[in-house]
Amino acid sequence: MPKTDFVSLRPSATMQRQLAELIATGHGNQTAVIHAAVERMWRAECDAAEPPRVVGAVEVLSKIAACLDCNTPIGVDAGDGLTAGAYAILHDDGSVRGPLCAACADKATNHYVE
Repeated sequence: MPKTDFVSLRPSATMQRQLAELIATGHGNQTAVIHAAVERMWRAECDAAEPPRVVGAVEVLSKIAACLDCNTPIGVDAGDGLTAGAYAILHDDGSVRGPLCAACADKATNHYVE
C-alpha cells in the first residue's frame, strides 16, 4: 500500500474516547496514535523478534517444590512452606522463569550453577 493511499476508518464510540484520551495525554494527533497502535500490534503479532536472552540464574526460596521444566522435586524444606535449592532464570527483558532445579538452570544458562 503506497504511503499516499488513504485508509477509511469509522471509530466506535469507545475508540473515539480512547483516541481523545491518548491525544490529550500527549501521544500526538489521531494519525500518530493510529500509526503507533499499528506498529505495536505488528511488533506483537508479526515481528520475528528473538526470545528474551538468558542473563543469569539466582538461587531462590520457592513455594513450589518441583522444577517447572522437568518436574523433578527441588531442594530441601526450608520451613514455612518454602523450599531451598530452587533457581530462577533471569532474562534481559526483565522477565523471570522458575523455579528450576540446578540441572535445568545449568542448561538454561549454559554453565554450571552452584
